[in-house]
Amino acid sequence: MTEVDGAALDKQWRLEYQNHRYLEHTTPQELQQRFEDVFQNAYFCWRDGRLYSKGDNTKWTCWLTHILEEFTLRKAQGQLRRPKFTQYRNAPKAAELWDGLDLKKDAYLLKFGESKFMRPLWEQGAFTVFPATKYNDAALNKAVRDDELTLMTQTHGATVDFIEGLRYRIPPELRKPTPVIGPLKRRVRYRSNCYMACFGRRYEYRLFDDFGYDSCVVVRDRKRFIERTRVCMETALPGWDFRASPVSYRDPCHPTPTDDVLFSKHFRFTYQQEFRIVWEAPTRQSTLRPVSLDLGSLTDYCDLLVL
Repeated sequence: MTEVDGAALDKQWRLEYQNHRYLEHTTPQELQQRFEDVFQNAYFCWRDGRLYSKGDNTKWTCWLTHILEEFTLRKAQGQLRRPKFTQYRNAPKAAELWDGLDLKKDAYLLKFGESKFMRPLWEQGAFTVFPATKYNDAALNKAVRDDELTLMTQTHGATVDFIEGLRYRIPPELRKPTPVIGPLKRRVRYRSNCYMACFGRRYEYRLFDDFGYDSCVVVRDRKRFIERTRVCMETALPGWDFRASPVSYRDPCHPTPTDDVLFSKHFRFTYQQEFRIVWEAPTRQSTLRPVSLDLGSLTDYCDLLVL
């Protein structure tokens, strides 16, 4: 993209945002967080540990421009704190470990963790599956911590049917549509608990640092691994529904029609490119205990990478 093209796009995106000011009512803290979320996905980490602009970052650049325009419209440009470019110290070693593998995109799975857990997984197939609620823990690394049972969305420019005098027996056709001041927020909650196993499906040099782990099991034959996990879990959880699928990343400010909470995440985690295996109970569950599986040795179709 030339400098002229970039300037034209910047102007176009700012005009688009002025016509649909969906961030107008966000707090300064929410706007700052959104800026940081977009920023970390607009760049990729190279083997030298530095961040570089992605070749396909048009969406991210557009969203960054919208945020900057909102600060401009508020006359608050000086309040924006620009994130620092992180130096990923483990990236060179992560790149070196990956150089020995020849794997196609979306043909493998990644399980990051501490070596004291990843080595038994690789050598013996010792695998523990946790309830989804485990990840909603303030003690966890920010790249891991999330409420996996809740999906938040918000709509700008929404209307509600207003009933004057709170007379709820009035027929719907006589109700008065009234614009909502600020965003209309919607919280979708999975009404149970479930078991969830989380994996990556794209190796990125930054992930060891982001997760704070020193090891990774690379599953070269993901169909075999998924099927083995499914069969082993059937004994422990008879009658539970099994699903395995990539995660979809969603922007709460640009909601899409989905209530599939278990396979949806906030876009801030997009760089992780997660793949999930989920077990849903036939009846509502609350407190669940971890389940330990014996998958058998994985050494013939998996690799162990240790920093």
